Amino acid sequence: MKLYYSTDPNLLANRCLDELNEYTREDPMRRAFLIVPESMKADLERRYLEQHNKQGLMMAEVLSFNRLAYRLFSEVGGLAVQRLSLAGKSLLLQNILQRAGNKNPNERKVATGTKLSTEVPVTATSDQAVSDSLNPGKSSSTEQISAAEERQFRRFARFVGRPGFATELATVIGDFSRYDITATDLRATATIAPTVITRDKLFDFALLLEHYRETLAAYDLIDPDQDLDRLAALLRNFNKEPRLAFLKETAVWVLGFGETRAFTAQEQEILGQLERHCASLTVTINCDRLDERSDPIYSHGKDTVRQLQRLSGNCDWQQIPSTVKKPSVTVVYAPDAREEMRFVFGEIRRLLIESDFRGRDIGIALAEPDTYGDLIVSTAQIYGIPIFIDRRKALSQSSFLRHIDALLEYILTRPDYKTIMLYLRSGYSQLSIQTIDDYDNLCLAAGLIKPHDFSGFDPERLLATGKLSPCQYRTWQQVRAVLKPVDDLGALVRQKRSGANKLELIFTWLLKHSFPQLENRVARLRQNEEKEAALILASSWNQWLEFKEEALSIMRSLLLSQLDFTRLLRAALAGFSHSSIPVGIDSVRVGNLRQMTVYPTQVLFVVGTDENNFPPRGSEEGYLRDAERMLLSEHSNKKFPNHKEDLPIAREWQQHRLLTGPKSKLHISTPSLNRDQASLVQKQLESDPETEIISLALPFAPSAAWNVGQIARLRLNLALSDPIERHNLQVDWLIGLQALSRLDKDTEVGLYPEREAEELIIPSHLVESVVLPRATISVSQLQKYNHCPYSYFGTYLLRLRERDHWQPSAREQGSLLHAMMELTIAELIRRLQGAKPPSSKAEITENWSRSLTIASLDKYFENAIEMTGLAHFNFPETRGQMKRRLLNHLTATLQLTAEQIRRDLLFPEAVEWHFPLPGKDNFTLKSGLWQATLQGTVDRVDTGTDGFVLIDYKRGGKQILYADIVHGLNLQLPLYLKVYNQLYPQAIPKGLAYFTFADKRSDNRKGIMPTVTSNSELLRDAFDKQSIVLEQEKLTLLADFAAERARSSMANILKGDIGARPTVLRAGQSPCSYCAYKAHCQYDDRTGRDRARLDVTPAQYEKVAEAKIAAWRPGEVL
Repeated sequence: MKLYYSTDPNLLANRCLDELNEYTREDPMRRAFLIVPESMKADLERRYLEQHNKQGLMMAEVLSFNRLAYRLFSEVGGLAVQRLSLAGKSLLLQNILQRAGNKNPNERKVATGTKLSTEVPVTATSDQAVSDSLNPGKSSSTEQISAAEERQFRRFARFVGRPGFATELATVIGDFSRYDITATDLRATATIAPTVITRDKLFDFALLLEHYRETLAAYDLIDPDQDLDRLAALLRNFNKEPRLAFLKETAVWVLGFGETRAFTAQEQEILGQLERHCASLTVTINCDRLDERSDPIYSHGKDTVRQLQRLSGNCDWQQIPSTVKKPSVTVVYAPDAREEMRFVFGEIRRLLIESDFRGRDIGIALAEPDTYGDLIVSTAQIYGIPIFIDRRKALSQSSFLRHIDALLEYILTRPDYKTIMLYLRSGYSQLSIQTIDDYDNLCLAAGLIKPHDFSGFDPERLLATGKLSPCQYRTWQQVRAVLKPVDDLGALVRQKRSGANKLELIFTWLLKHSFPQLENRVARLRQNEEKEAALILASSWNQWLEFKEEALSIMRSLLLSQLDFTRLLRAALAGFSHSSIPVGIDSVRVGNLRQMTVYPTQVLFVVGTDENNFPPRGSEEGYLRDAERMLLSEHSNKKFPNHKEDLPIAREWQQHRLLTGPKSKLHISTPSLNRDQASLVQKQLESDPETEIISLALPFAPSAAWNVGQIARLRLNLALSDPIERHNLQVDWLIGLQALSRLDKDTEVGLYPEREAEELIIPSHLVESVVLPRATISVSQLQKYNHCPYSYFGTYLLRLRERDHWQPSAREQGSLLHAMMELTIAELIRRLQGAKPPSSKAEITENWSRSLTIASLDKYFENAIEMTGLAHFNFPETRGQMKRRLLNHLTATLQLTAEQIRRDLLFPEAVEWHFPLPGKDNFTLKSGLWQATLQGTVDRVDTGTDGFVLIDYKRGGKQILYADIVHGLNLQLPLYLKVYNQLYPQAIPKGLAYFTFADKRSDNRKGIMPTVTSNSELLRDAFDKQSIVLEQEKLTLLADFAAERARSSMANILKGDIGARPTVLRAGQSPCSYCAYKAHCQYDDRTGRDRARLDVTPAQYEKVAEAKIAAWRPGEVL
């Protein structure tokens, strides 16, 4: 056995990865195992692939001990067993407790034909026998446990109805398995317990453990906590298992243990077997010295050393010296947690833009994970920083499991007011919040509290006598219509005696009534980019499905009252949990203090610290207290963890790693400006003269929190509204405000709150000096002005923008898709050249569409990158995630394009048709002294025997609406038609259309269950709904109207009208929602400046706009 020890876990990891790389490089077919804690597996795999530029792991595998068991069982058999989940384990333990509490138990038949008594069986090793062996000569007295008492729990029975109690017991039972604590150990220790409570508790645990093991055997179930025991037994029979012979040629590295705990008894046994049977075994230990002069913070490492010395008599020790380079330290005081997180993410954004750091080089350690969890997610979204939060969340508080809990309470017996309202507010009643509130008020007003109050309530009589209003009556009827299926379910479930039958009824009911709403909720969360919430909700349903099959196999043997059934199910639901898997290749890692001690970082932010939580405080002891654990460990002569001995050392080690782990920068912040509330560690760091101290005391002082537009605008608006701060504002810290402030000196326009932003005017001579030298103008500029003059002013006249920093934006992806579409459609155009009849062209198009596969289109990706200059899409870290997504969109869109071409017999004539054309009579817009040639690009021109169609590609849906043309918000295609008619007057227009890039997979994903959508339906959404086909005269009139609307926009620009008056025709379509200049125009969403102002519905106004265009005649001024 080879052992490496060092004070730097990263050096130990690098040594193991280097040796693993060398080992596989010499012979790629040699097997190797790298065994790490489960929490390190994904990160270490990524680190190995990146550090050594590997394309895959080949024969090397990164495993935890449990995954190693699964891996070897897959070789020799052992997977064909029914393993118990934590929820199933909680259910079994709850059932044991309930049956022991029944005073007149009946026998329950098991499906196999055997019988399980409801009483807990007496084991062969009684307390009397243990007592006699430990205390010979001691007479039988009242201290001895009677045979009748041995059948009953002494303490546990009283906690049967406590939520989560069975899950707590499951955790302790798991510790017993990991550290080889048997029922005999527990009984023997109970006899010498110093207090009655400890004696009873240890006795109950012994009884519970015995009956739990017998129940597993009766149901033929396997506890995952015993997987390592099964693996040890398998390895002990190594010579009888020829399929394990490959271990003799396998090298094993064990990394990441011995830091906050030593090896468990199970893990020690596995290590001993691996040393005997594997080619080599290397173990790493976090420790400074091997002698007694070792620093106490490495006590767990020293314990691990002693374990390995006992395990192997032939150890080769080697120290890897570490050179400790302290990171630069910054201490931050913030007024509250929100400002603290704004500063943190502003600083992260600055580091990502101005330095070579990447997202994965940065970590955030949360001193208060529960307090900061939601805040950190929302702040990261504002600053556009991708994060991954490493956390395991109990699903008991997911909306779906809360709904199940409310349903169980409702059907337990006749519901009262509290139970009814709990169910209605669980979120799956399909009633509006207003209706539920009205029903709540009705119940309180009518005195409906007890179950009999509801059964005696006669709404028809009260309505007839005027004591109930018609509105209240409608509310009552709406709610009763929702509650009736639940009442019917309760009546059916209470009639059943079998637990399995009860569960089947509830599952079927949920599938019919609740699952559709859950699907819609998941889809809505995904649409709103709340991915984690959607994942948790979907996971709660998936675990419910898996648990149902497991629970049915157990409950078939149980005859249960409704109360016992409810307790069983609630105990199981408490065991549902959701664990995170690292996603994304370049995300900032977020975790609690313990998790971030082992994650390698260049920059670490420790946030939310105060005098109570840093150094890290300990967790609760649990149901088995430290004194009881120490007594059990001492008497059984087996290592058993306890907080009193292990926690102080683990806390010191965690603090040491947090302060010395980052290679470059360490930030420690506290959400208080009161330095007396800061942690002792923070105060000690401040005493170092090299420590930077930042206090965010001034509310409007520029800081790292201003490094994103949304927060900067918020701060600016607050400052502008403050009569004192607005005069002290440092405008040079804000994007573009220097330009605006200089302009104010000449034009008296801009930042002052007393000015009306809607009425801002620039002198015409200043505008003319900017726009007249420009020989061309684009449609998007005119549309921008008509959406909001002030936004046009900032974008095209002042040319304000934020500092450039790259991220895979939707616009760039759209540009790349446009380029690939151009290349592929150009290939079709080449094939169509020379073909005359439409039937021949349709056949060519059909053959072309059959060749469209992701593999065949792969070549266009490289060409498109070169064409667009978007070289960063070809970087290894972005290529994998972007290329497949873009090719999926491209394939689906091309297939729909082929469908549209064959259907309409309109064939591509040109792609990416640019104008103006050199040497041609191009279309020119004139207004006063301003004359500009219109410029732009038509994505596709299709022609047929009866005319042509202009098509523009869009990544998101966009319709051609007359109202948008009247107000100049969407002039693109009509102006393109005007240009095309000017250049080709003989051509006959047939229509205009937008074509949305499609992805069948995402379009079909309407919820959890996929649905099938035909190409014709997809084409209708992607093309037909976004196109107009009119007679030539109407299309020409539409183009002329758009040209005149463009001229009037130019005239308004020349007037200097830059008032912040957004044009909003429909709710939710305000340009202010994405404008970068809201700070400058003093935007405030409470004023209603950007709300839709139509007096009629959008559909009615669309008819008005269509009539206005039809009545307009060329030459009329708009």
